[in-house]
Amino acid sequence: MKKIFFTMFAVCIVIAASAQFKGGIKAGLNLANCSDDFEGADMLIGFHVGFYGQFALSEKLTLQPELLYYTAGDKEDDDEIKLSYLAVPIMFKFAVAEQINIQAGPQIGLLMGADFAGVDIKDEMKGTDFGLNVGLGGVFGKFSADARYSIGLSNIVDVDGVEAKNNVIQISLGYQLFGE
Repeated sequence: MKKIFFTMFAVCIVIAASAQFKGGIKAGLNLANCSDDFEGADMLIGFHVGFYGQFALSEKLTLQPELLYYTAGDKEDDDEIKLSYLAVPIMFKFAVAEQINIQAGPQIGLLMGADFAGVDIKDEMKGTDFGLNVGLGGVFGKFSADARYSIGLSNIVDVDGVEAKNNVIQISLGYQLFGE
């Protein structure tokens, strides 16, 4: 799975190298939970912040790799599983109207920290997380807004008999810092 992801990433970079480039910053709200053995858990409120680049592949299609720090996890009663990741989503955005786009793409996340009720549980978690993102976005001059759902594809728990996958709703605001 890692080889496929990194091959896709390399192909995207080669394709994008000849395309028009823009870039900026983005941040927003995360609503996360796990599809897992922790049934009945509530959404955990978190955040994400990072950078994005955009390569115009055609008039309607844009490639947008990102580097994000984000939080995920789960909340059950008063206990919270708090996870933090450094993620690289690679989004393909298709303009359906002048300012509106639909987007989809893979994501890999590297676990930076894991906490359950104040106890470090990073050793019980897998170091990488794979997901698929789908969403809608809008562009308003140099500002952008996105609503995205990240569907976890891999088990994030490194304990026999326990399986959990991250699911995260992201609502973002972005600002283009450079490019036309």
